[in-house]
Amino acid sequence: MKESITAPLKLLSVYSVLTCLILLCLIQRKPIARFVHLRELFSTRLINSMSPELIVGGNGHYTAGRKRSFVEYPPGRVLTLFTTVRDVELRRNIQNNTLHNWASLRPAVLPVLFTAPNDTREWQEMSSGLGWIVESAPRTRSGVPILKDMFKFVSRKHPSPFLGFANADNLFGTSLIHTLSELNSLSPIHKRVSLITGRRRNVPENLLEGYTPQYVEILASNLSLYSKRAQDYFITSHRAGFCWGGVPDFVVGRIGYDNWLMVRAQQWNVTLVDASDTITVLHQVGKDGVMSGFRENRGSSRNINYRLAPGFDFRGSGTECAPWKTLLVNRNRISGHAECTSPVAVHCRKIELSRIRNPCRRVPHRCKKIF
Repeated sequence: MKESITAPLKLLSVYSVLTCLILLCLIQRKPIARFVHLRELFSTRLINSMSPELIVGGNGHYTAGRKRSFVEYPPGRVLTLFTTVRDVELRRNIQNNTLHNWASLRPAVLPVLFTAPNDTREWQEMSSGLGWIVESAPRTRSGVPILKDMFKFVSRKHPSPFLGFANADNLFGTSLIHTLSELNSLSPIHKRVSLITGRRRNVPENLLEGYTPQYVEILASNLSLYSKRAQDYFITSHRAGFCWGGVPDFVVGRIGYDNWLMVRAQQWNVTLVDASDTITVLHQVGKDGVMSGFRENRGSSRNINYRLAPGFDFRGSGTECAPWKTLLVNRNRISGHAECTSPVAVHCRKIELSRIRNPCRRVPHRCKKIF
């Protein structure tokens, strides 16, 4: 055991010395080709001296954290998307639409439902019958699942290139898969993508005539985007991870956590992406209205997220503060393909990740823990 540890350490020390020599030669303007060749040789030996589970291969990557292990993703899957439900009659039709919509995105999307101790078995049986994965929430606060614990759970048990949460009243179009698939191919940019969010479009639940991803794209083409400060979904890259160790025990379905994440992501200087222009999201509005989260009386848990972040400055929490955004580009400008005539034919277009000037300067903070 001792020999298996000392061998990589010796190679690592030699690799470090060669790196220093290369830097010294660059300063003194001397040839560096010999040292570069030696460093590449020792880096190969260093990788081969590690345990077999650390060797990269196949469709996967190393997980972040102290215990690094190789993770292989199921073929064809790009996203593990999870949510929670509220066992109230007012939300029944809305959540039923969401269960069918997300199930229609399989196998590219793995839908996961987290249940709280007081939830009935009706939603569990309904979602399981549609191909969902049902899990008990790892931890709750005031009976409501905690966001960061659910992210941590799916990253270990249901890994995918991307992991995401969305409220159970959101319907996604086919552009969700297309955008993430394109971002997944934008290496090495994808390695740095830490948080993806975006704006939604509101539609009254009683006006919906379907819930398929294709129907969502068609209906959304006639609707405008909602407020820049209302983010209903957050997607992280499993490869890059996110600073969940520095996030309080925010619960979902309550106000405040979305704006907090937007501000902190800027302070942590992670790759924050606004995907409003390429990911189509329909927010189903019930009889309780668009601002139901602010008006509802849920007892002591209504402002629980605000109490977890006392005195926090929420300025700069809009999507316009994201330093990166996704854009749709006609393929004929890039590869000579015919230009798409349909405004909803996103499969004919290419996703580009563009850096924009961030108008919201924030005081930097240190990221505490990534997973």
